[in-house]
Amino acid sequence: MKLSSFRFFKVTMLFLLAVTVFQTAQAQFTEAALKGRVTDTQGNVVVASPVVARNDQTGQIRSTTTDDDGAYLLASLSPGNYTIFVRVAGFKTFEQRALKLNVGQTTELNIKLEVGDVTESVSVSADAAQAAVSTEARLADNFAGREINSLPLPQRDVFLLPKLSAGATAIAGSANSTKLTNSPVVTVNGNRYRGNNYVLDGAINTNPNNTGEPTLVPALESLEEAQVQTSNFSTEYGRGNGAVVNLRTKSGTNDLHGRVWEYHRNAGLNARNFFSSATPPQVFNQFGGNLGGPILKNRTFFFGSYEGTRNAIGRPLSFLVETPQLRNYVLTNSPNSVAAKLFKQFPAPTPAPTGCATPAEQRNCLNTPQGLIPAIGLATTTLRDYVRFDQYLARVDHSFNKGLDKLNARWISENQRDAGGTSSSRATLGKALRGSRGPFNGFFANLNLGYTHIFKRAVNDIRFSFQNVDTTRGNDDAVVPDVTITGVEMPFGDIFKAGTKLRTYEIRDTMTMDRGKQTWRFGFELRRAFKGLSIGPATAGAFSFRNIADFVADRPFRQTLTVDPTTGKPTGFPRYFTQYEAGAFFQNDWKINDRLNVNLGLRWDYFGDVSEREGRLSSVILGEGNNFNERLANAAIGRVERLYTPQKSNLAPRIGLAWDPFGDRKTAVRAGFSLAFQPHHGQSIAGARALSPDAIQGVVQPANRIGTRILYDIPVPFNSDFARGLNAKGGLNTPPGEAAIRLTGFVVNPTIKTQYSENWFLNLQHEFKSGWIAEVGYVGTNGINLERIDDVNRFAGDLLDGREDRINPNFGVLLFVTNGVTSSYHAATAEIRRAFSNAKLGGFSLQSNYRWSKWLDTASDTSTGQFTDNAEPGKGAQDAACLRCERARSLFDIPHRFSAVASWTPVLYRGTNKFVERISRDWQLSGIVSAQSGRPFSVWNGAPSNIVNGINIGGDYNLDGGGGAVGGGFYDRPNAPAAGTVKSSFSQSDFLKGLFDAGLFPAPALGQNGTLGRNTFRGPRFMTLDVSVARSFTVLGEKQLQFRFEAFNALNNVNLFLPNSDLSLASFGKSTQAHEARNLQGSLRFIF
Repeated sequence: MKLSSFRFFKVTMLFLLAVTVFQTAQAQFTEAALKGRVTDTQGNVVVASPVVARNDQTGQIRSTTTDDDGAYLLASLSPGNYTIFVRVAGFKTFEQRALKLNVGQTTELNIKLEVGDVTESVSVSADAAQAAVSTEARLADNFAGREINSLPLPQRDVFLLPKLSAGATAIAGSANSTKLTNSPVVTVNGNRYRGNNYVLDGAINTNPNNTGEPTLVPALESLEEAQVQTSNFSTEYGRGNGAVVNLRTKSGTNDLHGRVWEYHRNAGLNARNFFSSATPPQVFNQFGGNLGGPILKNRTFFFGSYEGTRNAIGRPLSFLVETPQLRNYVLTNSPNSVAAKLFKQFPAPTPAPTGCATPAEQRNCLNTPQGLIPAIGLATTTLRDYVRFDQYLARVDHSFNKGLDKLNARWISENQRDAGGTSSSRATLGKALRGSRGPFNGFFANLNLGYTHIFKRAVNDIRFSFQNVDTTRGNDDAVVPDVTITGVEMPFGDIFKAGTKLRTYEIRDTMTMDRGKQTWRFGFELRRAFKGLSIGPATAGAFSFRNIADFVADRPFRQTLTVDPTTGKPTGFPRYFTQYEAGAFFQNDWKINDRLNVNLGLRWDYFGDVSEREGRLSSVILGEGNNFNERLANAAIGRVERLYTPQKSNLAPRIGLAWDPFGDRKTAVRAGFSLAFQPHHGQSIAGARALSPDAIQGVVQPANRIGTRILYDIPVPFNSDFARGLNAKGGLNTPPGEAAIRLTGFVVNPTIKTQYSENWFLNLQHEFKSGWIAEVGYVGTNGINLERIDDVNRFAGDLLDGREDRINPNFGVLLFVTNGVTSSYHAATAEIRRAFSNAKLGGFSLQSNYRWSKWLDTASDTSTGQFTDNAEPGKGAQDAACLRCERARSLFDIPHRFSAVASWTPVLYRGTNKFVERISRDWQLSGIVSAQSGRPFSVWNGAPSNIVNGINIGGDYNLDGGGGAVGGGFYDRPNAPAAGTVKSSFSQSDFLKGLFDAGLFPAPALGQNGTLGRNTFRGPRFMTLDVSVARSFTVLGEKQLQFRFEAFNALNNVNLFLPNSDLSLASFGKSTQAHEARNLQGSLRFIF
């Protein structure tokens, strides 16, 4: 599918024209719909009766007539409040006021007409006419704009809303992100978070290169409504089976309305982080304004918004670093060494004092001629940064042809900048603390254009969107390579400049046709993504050291460098990829009778492979053989026509039913099954860049007989060994009698399949008095062919002879992007909620839920090391030949979770004293509470092997040369501790003092895998309460001035990170970081 941009859009537009002429459609993504039946009081259908809906905000009117069964449908309505009219001769006029239609939802309104004169009217309240229990066979939560703006959301990030759903699991911290606003990690119903999809005004808002990450985070004040779908969503939604977060921005109305706001935080209002000696500095200001209104009343409307953020912040961080004693020793005794240069240029923060008296302390000491000196200690310090965001939004909506045609256009963009101290990468933060900063500059934008035409009983909508990401991070004058030391967490090195350019073009056409009891929806989408990656100069590579003693002696264990294989000189490796995706669906919502609704659907997805602008696609070319290892042993790396052959048969059925067993609209039994395919993780597929015959990543590791010499200095010296040219397999040529330099990199399985998941649920809802709804349910999910990355070019016992051979000796670590992961998830949920309504004590709403679940898998993510709160690196299986041996609790297995969100506008006084009445009214209290079990973690060893007198005192127990750690490093688990020596559960004190001694975990016999399972232990629980208190004042007529005070983690609960579980670290078994302490925020809003 290799079309030029022009040809792609020419073909697309011709196809869309044909669809528009011959079919009819509706964009249900961010619009609403209303359906029902019109009968008399005896239940007889009223045929050909007009049903009119008038938008209370814009005055726009839509109408339709009932069919032979008395049914009607009004599709593609803007979300908001409506007045519904039905006027039929011989009956009183029906009038329904303030009917709320929600984004992405079809509201059912059955209308009963009373016999009488049409001049008489019957008014019905929204609560009386509308069923509170769901008539749709899916699980979803809707949040209106007022609710979104009243909730205490940390960082005012709308994408924290999914964590409030019953099936959600919020992982504290965030994942690696393309932008400065780190993405929250929320998994839903046993699906990986990379299966989440983000929709903004009906268009994709998902990063094409970092699957599961939203591209833009819209300002809360610019949102009309948000919907979070968590199970069995319509076939309109593809690209995964996780959550669908569906946002709609505000539009103008017939009245001129707007608001201005300021949110403020500073260190004087915040609590001290548990591991900090003082409150970290902060001055946070978020300010902005918006305005919307009519250009032509009832026809054309505008809305514009601006929000700026300025955050001068200090973040508390903890790292294991070198001690001042070690630094002084090196500067005194080896002043011309590379270690001395690095200590001078990149000094670490001063760690807590430590000694060398006990055996445990001596593990982190250096033996010198003057005796033992402390070498490594734990430093807790503050990293300062200044972050600046500026976000702009503009929207125009226009209707014409008596409201039968609608046009809309919306643009949103954001500039992000920082001073180099904000990142989701711990290594980048460590370098910043040493003084090496890489400033970030990013531009993010999304354009959405839509046209809707309304036919008699159908609606056609066509939508085009363009998404842009343009980022750079680093310095032009970077020279120092990455230098990492086993046992020291804070690396050395400059931040080399690199850029990313992402462009996504999308066209959607979706349709709805009203056929009485059946509503048909069908449509398609086309998407073109361009990815410009690793745009920047050559880097200086990386050096790794076994331990601190080798670093002091300038004895690197390994060097990795990206070079031109013909010259041996460092080179950049930018790539410019293009990828196409397509999808098509149909959905039939069938109302069999008044008590039973059935939803049937089928979706087809195509996720194309990538092409490269200059024809520079390289990957593994598997050779002949009877099994995979034989084919790998005979494999080469070189030019390929395509990385893999995409599957074209990705058909995903979905079925659901909603049954009212008693016919009173008070009880609903819902069940459903869905299958959904998910695209490959963009970063893993695009990782196939620095490969033969262009730029190659060479590895020199003489201790394992890989290469013959490492030339170590700053700047990095030229090593002619890298300039030997390539052999027929794509490896470096090796002169007779010398050890080969191995090449490493990402490669893609040429037979990789599309990953997918199966999801099913059973749910019971019942409405009690006063609008209270109780719900219990079961959800199950199977993940099939899920994606993973693993170093497949290894085998246990490789290093038993002291030489690293690998399966294919031309290459070292080959990170193989492939499938094979399975997962299973089962959960029981209970929920109690009440929509906002008035009572004696004031307006009140509540949504609370509890979930008990179990989640097993063989790998939890494509790259598990991409989280800020993470106890292990991105890795593959401990034993490359035994993926099934990894089956255990998922990294995201959190068996118990409770969350609740409540809002209350109290009536505090009902007396006659006007002064007391004035000061006691117009208050609003809101709160969010979350509590959940701890996450699982593994005990592992990140050190290379170090065999002394036949005993391995290092890591890499099975001696396979790595253990599948993504990005280098080592990962092996030890033998299980003796029964009874380790607790089955831990207190917070245990995590602070240390869960266990490293000596409890025996090293396996040489070349053998450890017996300790994956994710054997469970980390600290997490609990937080966020609250807000607001007071509104009526000023200047009907305008409002609102003061608001918010407390995040109001109880100042200490939520610890997972413990350091790397046996090679001095802090093994201890949690050395905590999530944010209590933060207070004040705000002022003027609404007019």
